This record gives sequence, structure tokens and C-alpha cells, in this order.
Amino acid sequence: MLRNRPIVPPGALQNWARLRAYKTMYVGGGQGARFVVLPGVRVALANWSAGIPMNWALLFAIGGAAGGLARGWVPGHKLASLIGQWIGWKRFWEAIGLIGGAIGGFMLGLVFIWAIVPVFLGLILGAQGGLFLGRKLYQAGDLLGWERIWGVLSAASFGAVGFGVGQILGAAFQSILGVYMNTQVLPASGEALVGILGWMLAGAVASGLSGALAGIVADFIGRFTGLVD
Repeated sequence: MLRNRPIVPPGALQNWARLRAYKTMYVGGGQGARFVVLPGVRVALANWSAGIPMNWALLFAIGGAAGGLARGWVPGHKLASLIGQWIGWKRFWEAIGLIGGAIGGFMLGLVFIWAIVPVFLGLILGAQGGLFLGRKLYQAGDLLGWERIWGVLSAASFGAVGFGVGQILGAAFQSILGVYMNTQVLPASGEALVGILGWMLAGAVASGLSGALAGIVADFIGRFTGLVD
């Protein structure tokens, strides 16, 4: 009976993936969209007050960057916490410095490939120098907290990715619907309060969609790697 019992119950993997996909869409997309609505509205109002066409590429780019920043903090902070808990940041940077220094010293010693001593000397001195630099780097980062540093780096990375994706989406939207929106839909709303609300709504929706997509990407990567609960 035990031999015929599957290790993973039928449907367990599908339920696991379905639950995380739902949380990714709801939490990641929702948080990414919430953080970008106000910037999108401000860009739209700036375009309206200046009397220029809506800058869709900028709207989508700002939305993607803000959405990535909003949700990208969590994976980096969680990864840094795990490193600090299971390895320790002092040992982590000492190991990185030791390995990096040894490789660098060995490569430098290969310049004198005809002599054996410089190769081993470069390996030893490089490892010692890398270990020293690793300790100094740990001490410098420990003043701010490596969890905060990695959280900021993670948020900045996802923000940069979101900005790039937003630019692509904005360019695609501009070529498909942007001209029609700028020449037909938005001018038809008029110059009164209805017109202002129309521009604000367009800015909020455009930036919100881009921010939601960036938040979903950041949450998806973090959740399926176990870095987001």
C-alpha cells in the first residue's frame, strides 16, 4: 500500500501554484497599482495644464517604476534576513572576499605563467586581500543594516525593470491607441471639469495598469522563490 501511494498527492502542486498565482495577482498587482495612481494623475494634469498631448510613454514608465519599487522591497529584504539567519553576514562577505581575491590573485599570477611561485603567491595574497576587503565591506554595511541595503537594491532593480517594461508598453499603446486618445477622446471631454476628470482618469488608469503589471512580476518572482509569504 505504501509503495503505491504517490509522494505528492494528486492536485497538491496545482493547488499550491493556483494559490500563489491568486496572491500574486491580488496582492502584487493591487499594491503595484495603488502606489502609482497619484503620480499618474499628476502627470496627466501637467500635460493638460500645459496644453500638450498626453505623454503615454512617460505615464506607463512611471507606473512601472513605482510598481516595481513598491513590491520589489520584500524579496530582497527577506533574502537578506535568511542570509543573516543561516550564514551570517560576516561569514558571507568574508567568503565572497576570500574567493574573489583568490581568483583575482590567481589570474594575475597567470601573467607570469612561466614561473610557479608567482601563481601560488598571487593566489595566497589575493585570498588574504579579499578576506580583508570582505571584512571591511561587512563593517561598512553593518552600520546601515544589510536587510535595508538589500531591500533597497531589490526595490531599485525591480523599479528599473518596471520602468523599462513601462516604456515598451507606453510605446506600444502610443502606436495603437495613443494618437486616437490624444486627438479624439481627450479633446472631446472639453476644457471644463469633465475634461479635467477625463485626463485624470486616463492618467490613473494608464499608470495603474503598468504599476500592476510591475507589481505582479515582482511578487511572482518573490513568491515562487519563497521570498514572499
